[in-house]
Amino acid sequence: MTVGLCQSPIDLSSAIEGDSGDLVIEYGESTLESRDTATTWEHFVVDGHSITYRGDAYALVQFHFHTPSEHAFDGEYAIGEIHFVHSDAEGGTVVMGVLVVESETPLSHDGNSDVMDLRDLLPRSTVHYSYDGSLTTPPFTEGVDWIILKERLPVSLEQLGRFRGRYGTNNRPIQPLNGRTVVVG
Repeated sequence: MTVGLCQSPIDLSSAIEGDSGDLVIEYGESTLESRDTATTWEHFVVDGHSITYRGDAYALVQFHFHTPSEHAFDGEYAIGEIHFVHSDAEGGTVVMGVLVVESETPLSHDGNSDVMDLRDLLPRSTVHYSYDGSLTTPPFTEGVDWIILKERLPVSLEQLGRFRGRYGTNNRPIQPLNGRTVVVG
């Protein structure tokens, strides 16, 4: 499989301060249809949830988990990462990543219900890193706008342990930056 020069994930430590694009997240309680893909658990969103990024609206399609994180800082990975995959009417894709940090307090969703409040999977701040990249799973399609929220989400090690026990390590290795600019703001 041939891939290009704008692959994801990347190490975000080269980020420069700047305008990373306005971000408005409009999530709430949602019904989920979930699917075990053998490498992760994908949750497809039935109800309308969206983000507005750089003035354009993108509908939330699905979200899934990676352990450890896919994105890194100075070569260091977080214990996990959640990817929220969005698309617009023209076929554009924005993936919003939320890095996970260890906590003693579990997420309020136990994983056994098909309804959850998606806001529980988000930190409070929308300050974020942005860059041009690709999907991190085959066919590694490029032209994906990436948003990685700067604030991390606390998740209990027990919850992460259940996920890792089922799926193990499911992150893609860091890809070369190839001259791309990462902006944080």
